Amino acid sequence: MNRTIITLKDFELSSKENIIDRSQKIQAYIDQMKTFGCKGYWVMSKTGVGAKMEIEGYDGVVSAYISNDYLGMSQREETKKAGIEAILKYGSGASAAQAIGGYLDIHKKLEREIANMRFPVNCKN
Repeated sequence: MNRTIITLKDFELSSKENIIDRSQKIQAYIDQMKTFGCKGYWVMSKTGVGAKMEIEGYDGVVSAYISNDYLGMSQREETKKAGIEAILKYGSGASAAQAIGGYLDIHKKLEREIANMRFPVNCKN
């Protein structure tokens, strides 16, 4: 049986391919990865998003750089508490762009606090 292997190179942008053909090719790629024993699409977290996570199909903790939580701030109690307080005050949702009404007082407060931060300078080089 002659089998064609699909690679990520097969998904370069092309104006010659319609969306139906493209989606069928992507599904064929996902199905192919399953036959190889790879789960390359959705990886389920068992512990929530953070710098360290437990994921489906792996025993143990992994470093998760996909979360943009390199410092582990998302799982700290004070971060969670501040998030809950913000939702109670402002509601939930992404809001609009800052220029048309998405700028909140907490954004300005954060900007000021960051601007006023002082970091030690180490010039021993």
